[in-house]
Amino acid sequence: MKLSDWIAREGLSHQEVGDRIGKSQAAVSRYAAGKRMPDEETLIKIFEVTAGEVTPNDFVDLPLIDQQERASDADAGAVEG
Repeated sequence: MKLSDWIAREGLSHQEVGDRIGKSQAAVSRYAAGKRMPDEETLIKIFEVTAGEVTPNDFVDLPLIDQQERASDADAGAVEG
């Protein structure tokens, strides 16, 4: 879940989230907008404050790859290798 979605669902302000994770309102705003990547310590605090609903992976926009697609790619690599 994206931090911005979690904040909206919980009805919190960026200031309230900042108070919980020890960061400024401006920093939380940048994290939620995807303009800044939180450091490792902050990622852990966000994970804890959101009860695991916002994970470090949620800050990285990668396409989802299903297990079957990964297995097919691995098999193709073994044949070519």
